[in-house]
Amino acid sequence: MTVRVEKDGFVLHLEGTWMEISNKYGVWKWEDVATDSEDIPEGYAERALDDFISRQSVAEKSGSMCVKKVAYDKETDKYIQLQAILPAGAKYWQVQEYDNELVYMGVKQTRCQYRDEVERWMRANFRVESCLTAEVFRSHLGDCTNGGISSTRNTLYILSEIKGPSEPEDIRECVYIEWRNVCGEEYIDCKPAYCSRRWYMAGGNFLYTSDSRFREVTESKYPISIHDRYEGR
Repeated sequence: MTVRVEKDGFVLHLEGTWMEISNKYGVWKWEDVATDSEDIPEGYAERALDDFISRQSVAEKSGSMCVKKVAYDKETDKYIQLQAILPAGAKYWQVQEYDNELVYMGVKQTRCQYRDEVERWMRANFRVESCLTAEVFRSHLGDCTNGGISSTRNTLYILSEIKGPSEPEDIRECVYIEWRNVCGEEYIDCKPAYCSRRWYMAGGNFLYTSDSRFREVTESKYPISIHDRYEGR
């Protein structure tokens, strides 16, 4: 029996009784799942993959057993999502890494038993970002972002070499500044760090704060356009 199941960037390959789960970053689980292929029930592969994905997904919010941070990865020159979790029954926290599309990249084991310990460990072992926050300004005519990150959030974190007082938890709340030359004029906007390869366009919302550091970070003294509208899948 050979079964191949794909979902959310993961592939489960079941051949006989041997199962492997992988994605573009590596093979993450491999094992014999039965003594005989006839013992494997129908639909097992789909359920096994769903269970694996549920344990390798980014939570919406931090909690007592979950700590989330955004970090810069020097090897890829990209921002990544970190998530520290304390699995049920485990003694030590582990830190999961995800790319900016929230694709699972791997896990690091720690010797941290407590939440404050693992937060210090994350800052010591990654370049955890600290950012300036700015407010989202919307038109009263309604949302034109097609569900962009500024459609539901009142503030966003600006990822930059110039640091601020706040540590973002979720890369889906972060933007980076883009400077471009458009028809001979300099144009400044910001785009989501999440799924940064997407072709984003202006969605009608703007980003600004009266904090004097905004001008230093953006090189603009005026609100800047948020390019977070995406029309693909």
